[in-house]
Amino acid sequence: MSKKHIISMTYKPKIEKVFSGVCCQTIRTLRKKSFEVGDQATIFEWSGRPYYSEWGRRLEVKIIDAEDLIIYEDCVFRNYSYEPNTFYRYLWSEMSVLAHADGISPPTGEELKRVLTGGRKIPDEGIKMKIIRWR
Repeated sequence: MSKKHIISMTYKPKIEKVFSGVCCQTIRTLRKKSFEVGDQATIFEWSGRPYYSEWGRRLEVKIIDAEDLIIYEDCVFRNYSYEPNTFYRYLWSEMSVLAHADGISPPTGEELKRVLTGGRKIPDEGIKMKIIRWR
C-alpha cells in the first residue's frame, strides 16, 4: 500500500527548478516514514517565511525511485536502487553529478554536503538519507 508524503521546498536555488520540472529529485533525512517507489507526495513551497506562513505552490507527484544514502563527514555511501544492499563509497568531491541533479548551486559535492547538513558536523554514525525521484 503506497504512502502519502508532504515535502516542503526551502532551498531557494532549487524551488523554481522543481516547479518548472527541471529538477525531479530531492534528498531527505530518514525519519519514521521512509519513502518508497510508488508512494505519492505533495511538494510545496512556503508563501513566506518557512514554517511561519501558508503553503504556496503545490505539486502532486509519484515517487519512481528511492535510493539509500548514508552521509559521513568525509564520504558518502550510496545504495543504487537497482542493486539492493550494496553500498558504494564516494568522497564528497565526487558527488557533483548528484549535486547537479539535486539542483544545488554551485553543483559541487562540497556544496551538497553544506546544504544537506546546514553546516553542522555529521555524527560519527553518519546520517541516513534517501534520494527521492519523481515524475
